[in-house]
Amino acid sequence: MQDDESAVSHTRLAYLPALDGVRACAVVAVMAFHGGIPHFAGGFMGVDAFFVLSGFLITSLLIGEWRQTLTIKLGAFWARRARRLLPALFLMLLFVAFFASVIVPRGTYGALRLDALATLLYVSNWHFILVNSNYFNETAASSPLLHTWSLAVEEQFYVIWPLVVLGVLHFTRSLRALFALCCAAALASALWMSVVYGGGLDTNRAYLGTDTRSQCLFIGCALAVGLVLLSQRSHEEGRLVKGELWQPRSARGRTLCAVGGVAGAGAAVAIWVGTTSSSSFPYGGGFFLIGLAVAAVILAAVAAPMSIVPRVLSLTPMRYVGRISYGLYIWHWPIFIWLDHSRTGLYGYELFGLRVLVTFAVSVVSFHLIERPIRLGTFVSQWRAWLVVPAGVAAVVAAVVAATTGVGATAGAGSALPPAATPTTATTTPAPVGAQPVQVLLFGDSVALTLGLGLGEASSQQKYDYVLSDKGILGCGVVDGPEVQLMGTRYATPLACGGSSETPGADNRPWQIQWQSAIFEVRPNVVVLLAGRWEVVDRKYQGAWTNILNPAFAAYVKAQLEQASHLVTSTGARMVFLTAPCTDEGEQPDGAPWPEDDPARLAVFNKLVRQVAAAHPQTDSVVNLFGAVCPKDRYTSSVGGVAVRRTDGVHFTVAGGQYLAPFLMPPIVATGRAQAAGTAGAVSAGG
Repeated sequence: MQDDESAVSHTRLAYLPALDGVRACAVVAVMAFHGGIPHFAGGFMGVDAFFVLSGFLITSLLIGEWRQTLTIKLGAFWARRARRLLPALFLMLLFVAFFASVIVPRGTYGALRLDALATLLYVSNWHFILVNSNYFNETAASSPLLHTWSLAVEEQFYVIWPLVVLGVLHFTRSLRALFALCCAAALASALWMSVVYGGGLDTNRAYLGTDTRSQCLFIGCALAVGLVLLSQRSHEEGRLVKGELWQPRSARGRTLCAVGGVAGAGAAVAIWVGTTSSSSFPYGGGFFLIGLAVAAVILAAVAAPMSIVPRVLSLTPMRYVGRISYGLYIWHWPIFIWLDHSRTGLYGYELFGLRVLVTFAVSVVSFHLIERPIRLGTFVSQWRAWLVVPAGVAAVVAAVVAATTGVGATAGAGSALPPAATPTTATTTPAPVGAQPVQVLLFGDSVALTLGLGLGEASSQQKYDYVLSDKGILGCGVVDGPEVQLMGTRYATPLACGGSSETPGADNRPWQIQWQSAIFEVRPNVVVLLAGRWEVVDRKYQGAWTNILNPAFAAYVKAQLEQASHLVTSTGARMVFLTAPCTDEGEQPDGAPWPEDDPARLAVFNKLVRQVAAAHPQTDSVVNLFGAVCPKDRYTSSVGGVAVRRTDGVHFTVAGGQYLAPFLMPPIVATGRAQAAGTAGAVSAGG
């Protein structure tokens, strides 16, 4: 993600304008991917073009210096990298701190402090692996620093690789040994990625790890060393002439390089267009292939600069975009998050156009007024230059600390609710003298599980005289099937719901068996079911993808709800269905809502819930959770001044469960008491 200006004065590698064009294509592919532009589903692999370029240019720099001086001034090398990378990074981090503290609700990015620290230390890729922050599918608000993982990979390479090159050349004096090392490292990284991915580890580990992603860096390194070896054969004196690059001696050789450039460009475009983030192709050799494709384009730029691909890449607009590509990359992601549909009212290409326009404007200003002057030493005098880095770090740390101070102290979280925030409801029917607390068993998916955390607070259980057993199953409601699609990514469903995804340490028995075991253990008076999340997503059903708007699939969902009701009531317990709450996972990259957040889908599910309960009025009832948390049928994260929903737009906070207890528990407890007394009928609320 560098430009060549900083390299020209420190290496015998001549300036190659086509390389700026490669950068331009790479950053545009990444931005198009993040912007949700059709036919750029593989644009995330544009990062690998940056990796190949970095490996090629940095290795060329290091070898050039070694051949001149028989050493490498590591301090000077790292100082040049710092002048090139840090100014724009500091500015971006300051903007993110401002964004997190002023533009979005405080606490939206609860992990920002750690994210920023990891970014400053250039270890954010490992940080996001450790916190399991999924690059392709964030169920919470995506970190505005998530894209810095690639900067971390490159910077770790910049720290280690010069030491390796210096060591190999010092002890072996052999470029062939260095070339062999580069090739072996590239192959080892690619093979290790396939092992990590195929071994069942988190995809994030394979995607973000420095060890797995360095394959393209080493491909670029191998290309650089290989060209120097070829140059040695072309010069009797065995060294490079200033500014001179290897050129094929024959027209046939130049033609082969030109054809290779066309093939490489075509392969890169095909991969960017045809690959998806959920595909296994990148991890099984796809990243290695894109690295070879980009290397072929670079070779054409070196050996056949007048051929078609280098000439197109050398066009003035391409060169300029390439020169500011570093700024475009680091600025585009936080700007894309800032300029979403909710703030602009735009969708699709209009939203993407606005995002790109603002990103370009910021990047141009940053490049000409900050980055380039600092790199060239005209921004501050030389004797003050050493102050820039510590001053920048101090400013960023102060801004981030200020932006995140007090985060986590969400209103009502983990404490008693303020009286004014308590929803009004009918007074609980007093328990008969000597009556035992009502045994309430809560089933459902992770939404039910998180709701139960608040409903299970001791104060609520004591006030309404019940004992709650929370038995929600992650990723599993009442619908079975092998595969689902959530936020654009396909997943195997848990074993508990007829899938193949096994959760280590969890109960992977079918949900029906788990329900029966829990009912036998708890002996509940009333069972509460909160499902719907996994019933409204796109699912594989009878071999085809469908959703609940399909009448045939809706009939299947209804049959599953009937099965759940029968399983519960056949034991003598009463059944209470909670209507599923509205959700808001955020926006697709193009600004549109995710299909599973479609209100029409949720309306169908809740209608089915009411139909099933109405068919069994003696044993089944409905409590309208949807109405309690979705005022005016719209999603809101806070109700009555209490943050009832988590930042992922799906799950409940503990405070949310506490807040809802006065609304949900009286009719549930009344139903349980009726069951204990042997009274027919069930109590509904707001249904």
